[in-house]
This record gives sequence, C-alpha cells and structure tokens, in this order.
Amino acid sequence: MDGYQLDEKGEALARRELFVIREGIRRVNRPTRPTPTPAQPCRRPVNQRPG
Repeated sequence: MDGYQLDEKGEALARRELFVIREGIRRVNRPTRPTPTPAQPCRRPVNQRPG
C-alpha cells in the first residue's frame, strides 16, 4: 500500500509504503453513509510590516 504524508495545504511531502501480509488483512463493513470530515479552519495571511 502506498500513501503520502501531507502538509497543511494538502500537498505531498513524502511518500510512505506499507507492507502487509494477506493473512493479516480482514475486510470490515463500511458505514451506510460516509462519515463527515471536520472542516479545515480558515487561515488569513499575516500582514507583516517591514522592520
């Protein structure tokens, strides 16, 4: 299985590989409705003054 480590913007920083053995994997039932994901907080740029 391949996955990526993401930064705050959702951009990939590093690729990660996960190795599993088939006997160690089991199927689980999915929920009938997708679980909502929490909203990301709004970020405003910081005004920086020269100085």
